[in-house]
Amino acid sequence: MNRHGTIFHNMRISFSAFNLILYYYVAGFPTHQIHTIVKPLINQVPSLKTIKRYTGIFRSLIHVFIQRYLLTLKLPGPVEIDEACLYRIRKGNNGRLVKNIFWVFGLKCRTTKKIIVYPVVLRTKDILIPFVRLHVPQGSTIYSDRFSSYFNNQRALPHSHLAQYGYRHFGINHSQHFVSEISRSIHTNTIERAWRSLKEKFKHNKPRIEIDQYISEFMFESWIPTSQRYQFMLNLIRDFQQKDS
Repeated sequence: MNRHGTIFHNMRISFSAFNLILYYYVAGFPTHQIHTIVKPLINQVPSLKTIKRYTGIFRSLIHVFIQRYLLTLKLPGPVEIDEACLYRIRKGNNGRLVKNIFWVFGLKCRTTKKIIVYPVVLRTKDILIPFVRLHVPQGSTIYSDRFSSYFNNQRALPHSHLAQYGYRHFGINHSQHFVSEISRSIHTNTIERAWRSLKEKFKHNKPRIEIDQYISEFMFESWIPTSQRYQFMLNLIRDFQQKDS
């Protein structure tokens, strides 16, 4: 196989090593664990730096795929929506906070299990609601908390900002309950669990410039079943190289 013009170009790595790195990457293993696992399996073990480079390439390809299809993806519902502080970057020995606070907005479909995540600077209704209208068809059921971007809480009975767009919108007041006493289907526990998983991904790695790629990787893991990811990535690499040739 000619390596010129492929992701193998200028990289000293065997195809068997490549397959192992890809296999354990899509299985969800972090880079240092992949390095430990492949050591006894092949003769010429890639360095940790090389493995990080390849997982970075895989993540970049996933990001391209996610961005290509993201704007056309519809979530049939019911859908939970929520925002989360992904992480904060602290500066100095005293732990003083700087302004690097990374917020994300998410939509989690209870039916398909797919999640869509957008980094956001502000959490106003003018920013968040267009994401809902883009991905959730009118008439769908939406669950959220009572955040002011979703509800007008100044009224005696909170009024949904989403109702005017044809959504059946139910909110839960987290200061009182996490599951509604009216109906146990009114909660945001599904997307809250997703946030815990996403934050775990960033627990030991807080990128400042590649955050979009890590978020795309997280979405990919919810879009593609684990058993299909290896072959899916092979197809993605093949398609990318054909278009790039």
